[in-house]
Amino acid sequence: LFRSYAAKQRRRIESVLQKHEVSYTFVETISPGHAEELAFRYGESADVVVAIGGDGTVHEVGCGLIKGGCKAALGVLPLGTGNDYAKMLKLPKKLEPAILALIQTPVSVMADFGRLTIQENVGKKVVDFINQAGIGFEAQAAHLASRLKMIPGKTLPYLVAVLRTLRKWRFPSVKIWLDEHLYYEGRFILVDFANGFCTGGGFKLTPHALLDDGFLEVCIFEEASIPRILRVLPKTLTGEHIHLPEVHMTRTRNARVTSQIPLPVHADGEMLSLEAMVVEVEIFKNCLKVITAK
Repeated sequence: LFRSYAAKQRRRIESVLQKHEVSYTFVETISPGHAEELAFRYGESADVVVAIGGDGTVHEVGCGLIKGGCKAALGVLPLGTGNDYAKMLKLPKKLEPAILALIQTPVSVMADFGRLTIQENVGKKVVDFINQAGIGFEAQAAHLASRLKMIPGKTLPYLVAVLRTLRKWRFPSVKIWLDEHLYYEGRFILVDFANGFCTGGGFKLTPHALLDDGFLEVCIFEEASIPRILRVLPKTLTGEHIHLPEVHMTRTRNARVTSQIPLPVHADGEMLSLEAMVVEVEIFKNCLKVITAK
């Protein structure tokens, strides 16, 4: 399953598949959410449903397979901007080696996935996620980054979005419960729940996250001054931020985040809400079969 921007690679992909006598069906998505519908449909009969694109495509295809009962395996050909989930799978960056990783004695893992229940003043929505979900500053930055298509590179658009968002962020006060216990109360920058170690094309907010351990890695950033945030920001590219006093790192099976003012929420880089008042998070262990590199 691929979006239009990945169509130019179709001939190269087909050449490799035909060379190795692999049976396949190419389907182009035509609108947001279409990949999820297609994955649900093809997951009934296919052995593997491959998301050709970036983390947004992986998110939709993964969610479709989950809704269909996880009958087919999820494969990934990383042709997007960030490719955060592909990094977790240790997939080759170059196209042909990535294809071969899927078709030549593929290795699979039974991965976890997360589920968000987002309560807004106007109603409730439930959304699954594959790699990572963020609440607060990071989600607002992801929302802006998605509109900065004119900026080249993988990490640069997200970095520009972070700096622009920082000027207007108001550090809302939240309560965060982890495994039914109140873990944090106060003003915050962000909270991140992750199966993968990477977000935003290279920011290692949760460097110790694992795909299949039955836990979500949690990163909470407390309120800090803007000069302090700017000094800390480069450390999130390497994971060194986890030792800072403003940062809380832990793991959980479920969580609940509440606020008196609306919060932005995203999952796998896809904006889900700008008006969340309560967000509940839970993990489903070893449910989704995913093809990984050896």
